[in-house]
Amino acid sequence: EPRDVEIHCINIISIQENTRVLFDVECSKGTYIRTLCNDIGERLGCGGHMSFLLRLKAGHFEISSAVTVEDIIRHKEEGRLHQLIMPVDEAFRSIKRFDISGVHEKRLLNGVPVSVDTGSFKPGEIVRVYKSDGHFAALGKFFLDNNIFNLKLIKSFQ
Repeated sequence: EPRDVEIHCINIISIQENTRVLFDVECSKGTYIRTLCNDIGERLGCGGHMSFLLRLKAGHFEISSAVTVEDIIRHKEEGRLHQLIMPVDEAFRSIKRFDISGVHEKRLLNGVPVSVDTGSFKPGEIVRVYKSDGHFAALGKFFLDNNIFNLKLIKSFQ
């Protein structure tokens, strides 16, 4: 089923033999570039398809921070592999943080939903859960149960 997406900009990089176009596109999540190529071809009346895709950015991850397989092998051989590994919570940087401690920390991390004071959080909102020692522990989701705000475990990273 078609869904609305946003194309922020398309920049043509090159046109080869009037049959191949290399372009750069900035778009919203959920955009299928293969479909975009097909749609552009239909509008032009000549058909269109994608021959390759190079994703330069996804969320806050950019290709400039990517490493090659050779880099990984070299760092491993030199005992420096840890320098290439980013903390798992970096993947969830855009999600709000929630700190938990005490008995609530233990119960939640054992899979038991806990009642919490949510502050500005809303039912259905997903959060990064950090333990009292400051370490990232899990993803959690707020929900209402009998007008009591609770947090349940979605995914543990322990």
